[in-house]
Amino acid sequence: MAGGVVATSSARNHSRQQPPQDQDPAQPRRVSPRVAAATATSTTTTSTSTTASGRASGGVFKWWQQLVIVALVAFSFRMASLQYDKEFEQKVDFVVESMMQTANDVASIDFNSILSGSDGEEEEEEDDEQDGDDNDATNTERLSKNSKHALNGTSLHHPIAPITIIPKPTRLKQSKQGTFALVATTKIYLSNTIVKPEGEILGETLRASTGFRLPIVNAGGCEQGHICLLLLQETEAAKHKKKKKSALLDDTEAYVLDVGPNGAVVGSFTRKGLFYGTQTLLQLLPPAIYATEKQSQAIQWTIPFVHIEDAPRYTWRGMHLDVARHFMPKEFVLKFINLLAIHKMNSLHLHLSDDQGWRLEIRKYPLLTKISAWRNETLIGHQDHFPHKYDGKRYGGFFTQQDIREIVAFAARRHINVVPEIEMPGHTQAVFAAYPKCSCRPDLHYTAKREWGVSDNVFCAGNDHTFEFLQDILEEVMELFPSEYIHIGGDECEKSRWETCPLCQKRMEDENLVSVKELQSYFIRRIEKFVNSKGRKMIGWDEIFEGGLAPHATVMSWRGSDPAMQAAWQNHHAILATVDKTYFDWYQSKNTSEPLAWGGFTPLEKVYGFELIPQDSRLPPEKAHYILGGQGQLWTEYMPTSKQVEYMAFPRAAALAETLWAKRLRSIQAGEYEDFFHRLVQGHLPRLDTLNVNYRNPTHMYEPDKHSRGLSHHHTKRFRIKLNR
Repeated sequence: MAGGVVATSSARNHSRQQPPQDQDPAQPRRVSPRVAAATATSTTTTSTSTTASGRASGGVFKWWQQLVIVALVAFSFRMASLQYDKEFEQKVDFVVESMMQTANDVASIDFNSILSGSDGEEEEEEDDEQDGDDNDATNTERLSKNSKHALNGTSLHHPIAPITIIPKPTRLKQSKQGTFALVATTKIYLSNTIVKPEGEILGETLRASTGFRLPIVNAGGCEQGHICLLLLQETEAAKHKKKKKSALLDDTEAYVLDVGPNGAVVGSFTRKGLFYGTQTLLQLLPPAIYATEKQSQAIQWTIPFVHIEDAPRYTWRGMHLDVARHFMPKEFVLKFINLLAIHKMNSLHLHLSDDQGWRLEIRKYPLLTKISAWRNETLIGHQDHFPHKYDGKRYGGFFTQQDIREIVAFAARRHINVVPEIEMPGHTQAVFAAYPKCSCRPDLHYTAKREWGVSDNVFCAGNDHTFEFLQDILEEVMELFPSEYIHIGGDECEKSRWETCPLCQKRMEDENLVSVKELQSYFIRRIEKFVNSKGRKMIGWDEIFEGGLAPHATVMSWRGSDPAMQAAWQNHHAILATVDKTYFDWYQSKNTSEPLAWGGFTPLEKVYGFELIPQDSRLPPEKAHYILGGQGQLWTEYMPTSKQVEYMAFPRAAALAETLWAKRLRSIQAGEYEDFFHRLVQGHLPRLDTLNVNYRNPTHMYEPDKHSRGLSHHHTKRFRIKLNR
């Protein structure tokens, strides 16, 4: 066949596909289809004309012969262009159809099937199988019409590595053998200049490891044999809506990825979707693609032919990072954000203040970073071990406002929202070291807490100066963080000071409050009113239920799933952050060599089995949309370094990412965890190795792990469960 490309079909392949044996010929020369068509015509014409002219005039072209050659070449270019335009329109049609189908599938299964307990999964699987076969056939017909041309980077002879994408896509089909090879002449085509940032991030990642400086072409379309990012506009989908009802919204994160003989096409209605599609594309390449330095030329940068339709299960998929107990430098936060993006997470919750330290520059109150950001010394060993010992070393740190701007911009470029948390009314002793007037006992001398646990020193709810102080701080916080949500803590507020504080008691009398729990509700409601006045929404830990929930509050449920279900019943949004499934400061193995942790036991399988809406929940399907999603928590009392944070976070964060993204029934099904574990070990851990992540090796769960060397260790009383932080 012309161009050396042979289109072969095979039975429907699954993600673990056996590579062809003993097939590794030289890679075909990459040629643009337009040039290929023109060259083929030109070569044939030239050969004929040369023969004729050779007979007539000794091999010299006459003027009329030259005109014929030029006309034929121009005609071949025009025909190739028309063929390209037709195929581009077909690509758009195909990707839009796939997007529409994926969106409707996800919308219909997202919660209703989870909660209904229906037994229709087998029928759905049969429908999926049939739909998938139809899609494969359509894809082959539409995207492979010009397979007779020698396309840029296409090969059917490279060994195909197993597909180990995490999180697992909604639908994945391999309709044929073959790979698309990334080479120096590959280009990244953009259908719209709006998606240039997504193209640039993809290009930067590819360039670092391959050395290929792939041009980004704002062509408004796609060239065969290259990478194409298609931003699908509503006008392009209008005709499809007449045929099937669309479940896609403007902010959808769904995407379609198609890799075949004509190149790699990522399509979505949004930039977010395109970004997630490029992350999947990267995971289809060898793990070395994530290297920050140019890799060996022996590596074949090939992508298997595949068709993927994908959309997330939940809209809130994130990780929490406590930088108050132990400060983490900006460089690590940026690395951590990049890791979240690779796992298609979209939220980073930064815990910026606590009893042990304040971590954010506030220009109106400079003593927060001069005094409150530093503690005199830190506890050695576990909080439960007596007598307590201390290291005698001053400890602290903080982010400048410029640091935060860089972090927020870096995250936004990767479609991650950074949610700031400023603790109130409790967990605030460090603040009083600089500004004691905001406490119930301004006559006392305060320092940032050197032990962990909870302090009984809290903001004075009866002092109007407290609210002025907090509103000033929140003003600057909201200037730095464009997040729709602002987290105000609200957890573990010791109320003993309020019971004896004259100002707090007067506040209760003036507001007709009958208990200190209602005083906390008053405090939270007043702060929420201010946050809402700035066009933002307030999140608080589930203790904000105490005394009555604020009118528009979003609940972050950490003491089990019940508070989240209760919030949804009351038409409030909720985020699951349950202590037993998502607290990654708990131990992940029972090995005695594990580094010191807070307590409890949360192994990888337990995280993967996390179901946000429990099977026994009576939450009706029409209320389920109030459950936004979930996140993992990294409380850093016993994580003094970024290496230890990585060790506690990964690979559990990868398991959580898949739980929050991938379609699932009411609970984890037989073989799902084994499939995840296989993909993790076979393909994903090598990626983390390339990214220099100090993860806990899950294959060494009952033996010492090399990544734990040099971390803070402790060997007794490890599995005691404590709820306070």
